[in-house]
This record gives sequence, C-alpha cells and structure tokens, in this order.
Amino acid sequence: MSKTLLRGYVATMVFLIAGFWFIPAQSMIRAPWQTAVGWLSAGAMIMATRRNPSMPRAAWSLCAAGLFLNATGISVDFVCRDFLGYAGSDVALPADVFWLMLYPGLVAGLSMFAHRRSAAQDWSTVIDASIVVVGLGLLSWVFIVDATLHKTTMHLIGLLVVVAYPIGDLAVLGVLVRLLLQQGRERNVALRCIALGLAVFQCGDLTWLVVTQLDLDLSHPVHTALDTAFLAAFACFGAAAAHPDAGELTQPRPRQERGVSPALLFLLATTSLIPSLLLIWQAMRGAVTNGVSIGLSSAALFLLVVMRVIGLLRKVEVQAQQLNAISRTDELTGLLNRRAWMNELGAALEGCKRWNMSLSVALIDFDHFKAFNDAYGHQAGDKLLREASSAWREATRSPDMLGRYGGEEFILIMPNTDAQGALPLLERFRPLMPAGQTFSCGLALWNQEEGIDELLRRVDAALYRAKELGRNRTVVADPRSTPVAIDPGTPARLAAAGGIRN
Repeated sequence: MSKTLLRGYVATMVFLIAGFWFIPAQSMIRAPWQTAVGWLSAGAMIMATRRNPSMPRAAWSLCAAGLFLNATGISVDFVCRDFLGYAGSDVALPADVFWLMLYPGLVAGLSMFAHRRSAAQDWSTVIDASIVVVGLGLLSWVFIVDATLHKTTMHLIGLLVVVAYPIGDLAVLGVLVRLLLQQGRERNVALRCIALGLAVFQCGDLTWLVVTQLDLDLSHPVHTALDTAFLAAFACFGAAAAHPDAGELTQPRPRQERGVSPALLFLLATTSLIPSLLLIWQAMRGAVTNGVSIGLSSAALFLLVVMRVIGLLRKVEVQAQQLNAISRTDELTGLLNRRAWMNELGAALEGCKRWNMSLSVALIDFDHFKAFNDAYGHQAGDKLLREASSAWREATRSPDMLGRYGGEEFILIMPNTDAQGALPLLERFRPLMPAGQTFSCGLALWNQEEGIDELLRRVDAALYRAKELGRNRTVVADPRSTPVAIDPGTPARLAAAGGIRN
C-alpha cells in the first residue's frame, strides 16, 4: 500500500476513534461505529495483500477474518441486548461466539508468519515462548480460570466462554513472543504495530474479566475508554498491513544463532519463578489451594528450561568446534595454518622418535609468483593458491599433513617416509599446478636428533638451493653433505628402476 493510502488510513482511524468519544452512551450508532472501525481495519488488510504481492494472502486473510468477526460481535451484542432483549445468563453468548473467533484467526495467521520467516525450525524460540506461556498461564489459571470455575452461580456455557478468553490470549501471546524473538535486532514497524494491537486487546480482555469477576458497573467515561482501546487495537492491525514493512514481515530469514539477551533472560527468569512465588504467597496466606496446578507448571517449566540449557550447550559445543577449526585453518586455502602445522610437526617428531620411524618435510614455493601477481592481479594470484592447494590436498596420503607456510610457500609433513619415498609424492604435485605454473621444493629427512627450528632451517636452505639451480626442481637436504638437486624427471626414472619406495 502506498504512503498516501497509509496516511489516509491513519487519518481516517484517528477521526473515527476521536469521534467515538462524542457519541452519547445510549446512541444507536455507538455499536455500528465500533463495528465500522473493525471492518475498515480488516478491509485495509485485504486491500494491502492485493497491492503487495510479497504479503502472503492466506495469513493476512486469516487475521483479517478474525478482526472482522470480532468487530461484528459488537453489533451482534447490541442487537441481542437492545432489540431482542437477550443478554444470556451471565454473558452475551451470541456475541461471544463472534468475539472468540478473533483468536483462531490471529493464531493461525501469525503462526504462518512465524513459519515463513524461519528457513528452518528454530526450537529455541519455541521453547522460550512456551516458558512465557506456561508461567503466565499459571497466573491466568489461578486468578481467572479457577476463580471462575468456583462461581456456582454461572451457567456451564458461560463458564466455558469466560475461560476461553484467557486461553485464547495465551495462545496468541505464545505466537507473538515467537515472532518477536525471531525478529532479533531487526526493527519491523509492521510487527511492532501487531504487537501493540495484541497488547491492547489482551489488556482489554483482562479488564473485562476483572469487571465480570467483581460485577463492577463502569461509568460512561471508563466504558468509553475501554471501548476506545479495542478500536485502537483494530487500527493497529490495519496500520501493520498498510505499512511498507509488511512485505518484509514474512520474508524468509536465514537461520541465525540467537543468544540470550539480558532482557530475554530477565523475562525467562521471571516467568520461571512464578510457580515458586505463587506457592510462597499461598503458603503465607495459610492455604495452598492450587498445589496440583503449581506442581504441574513447575514440572513443565523445569523440563523447558532443561531443554533450553541443552540447546545452549550444544550451541557452545558447535561454536567451540568452529572456533577450533578457524584457529587451525588458513583462511585463503583452507589448509593448516602456521600455528596448526607447527603443533602437528612437533607431535609427529615425538611419535616418529618413539617408534623409530623416518619423517620427511618438504617446503614448496611457487616460481615467479610476484610476476604472476603483477601480470594478472592479486585476485588471480589468490585463485592460483586456492586451486593448487585444493588439488594438492586431494593428492596427499591420509597420514600426510599439508599446510601453508606463508605467502606462496607450503609445507608438507610426511611421517614414516624417507627422502626417496617422498620424492614421487612431491612430483605428483607438479602436473596439478594451475595455469601452467611451476614450483621449487626443498626436502629434508629428519635425523632423529634435531629440533623443529633446525629441521626447518635445512629445508629452507634446500629450497633456496633449488631456486639458485634454476627453479622448477626439488633439492634434497642431506645432513652430512651439500644439498642434492633432483631434476623433475629423476624420480620417475628411479621409480621405474625400482630405486624409490612409494
């Protein structure tokens, strides 16, 4: 709906709600006036869905139907009381049928909103909403439902009707809490209008229940103020649908990990304490009259809180695993980063020394990588590193560890492998180089005595020797002699002669 129509709708609602205060208490147009406000709000919702294809018509239509029937109940009550002379035994039952239809319409419509917004089922929001509903539901049961059921003067159907209102309010509250929790830090004006309208509706219902319980006779200004609150709730729903944010209200959102904010923690803690506080209050009065309901709600809240804690623990475990993976992984290539392969190399040295096994370490450096970057750009250079590392990772054996040394240099740790066995493994990497690029390599066999720094120093010296000899080759560092240069074709010839262990 355009901003012009939105402004026109808001101006019309303000005029109708303000004008309602000037209608005399016994005027015949009072009830039709209220009904018209509700019908206009429902009509605005239907019109908005026709103008905005991104708004799910079924969900908004269900909400509009609930509002339409609720507003119709006002005129039904007026006709039954003033024209038919029927007021029911304790409540206006014909009108209540229409008024109560608000709840299934809103619950169904808002549930569709929540379902469409979630790419996957978010059980944390369901559990949090359930905790709030169970805690407040106990208060509703003790102070409204149970108190009403003990009124022997009320007809059975009247009792059921009165009990249906708080149950409907709780159902709507649960869906609303779930929607608000899904919103997170997003500030959707349409959702705020819906939340405001529901809050006003529920406050009005609670006030009417108190009036019914205490048999109060409201004065005209107080009665008008209460009716005005319901009219404002009608207007809020229409404004929600007419606002441009309504289209985003039901747009699917990617699943995001949601923490527990201080406000949410306070809400959950407060509602979880309701059974205990209620039990203490009744015990101080000398009679625990709702022991069973308090016990059942306490058990339900305990199970819900346990489920919530389990979910949070699982979330912490997943985040710890992700953090561990990030701390060990090079961001560009996905290989082991320097910290990770240094730890792995230290552990491999200890293991090979304990079991008297050989260990070879190779340091690989791309030839003329700077010139490649200068010619094709750094993005092309990053792509070259990613493609090469991905291809090499597929070519390594399961015990081997491939990591990024830094820049365009990579390290390959090969446990239980001597220098002759390592050469054909390294030569597998050469045809996997993208874009026809080459690399130089230094290779060293651990002598069972040197530390990590000394081993890496020998490997690094062998690598620079390979570059000095013309690049695109592997140089083996011998602990007792000058590094030996290996031509790329040599390993293949030695392997064919049976001189290399693969």
